Amino acid sequence: MGVNSRSADEFRRFAQIHWGDLARSAVLLSGNPSDVDDLIQETFERLWRSWDRIRPETALGYARTVMVNARNDQWRKAGRTPVPTDSVYLDVKTSSGDPTGQVDDRNEILQHLSMLSERERQVIVARYYWGLTNDEVAASLSLPAGTIKSTASRAVARLRKVHEGAGHG
Repeated sequence: MGVNSRSADEFRRFAQIHWGDLARSAVLLSGNPSDVDDLIQETFERLWRSWDRIRPETALGYARTVMVNARNDQWRKAGRTPVPTDSVYLDVKTSSGDPTGQVDDRNEILQHLSMLSERERQVIVARYYWGLTNDEVAASLSLPAGTIKSTASRAVARLRKVHEGAGHG
């Protein structure tokens, strides 16, 4: 492995700083509460194995790419049957500040995301939750930028339709 103690300290700091965001991303990507902890663990394990080759300024992007790849591996192994997710890691803020509203919003977001295909969910999470540009999402998912644009457009349209159908439009 060849990771020295300085690199190990940097990895621990990185994990402490970014664990929460990556855990929330895992919830959004997986759609299955039983897969979340495994996805986080697999992400950090793969990241650790490559840590000595990762530049600090690209570590978060690399971790996100690793997470998407690990999720794809999980999805293939599981037979591609998403299960509605638990909201334990997702921190959604409501405009009212009402904690019960946070749970309602969180559950609604997760329910809507579970209606998307695996690729649509990955694009939506990368584009709108992580805040990446279309080109960054394309590089992260190894897809053409045009595919990212069309997938995002279709997914947003589906989410909008579901949202409006739930009486929010």
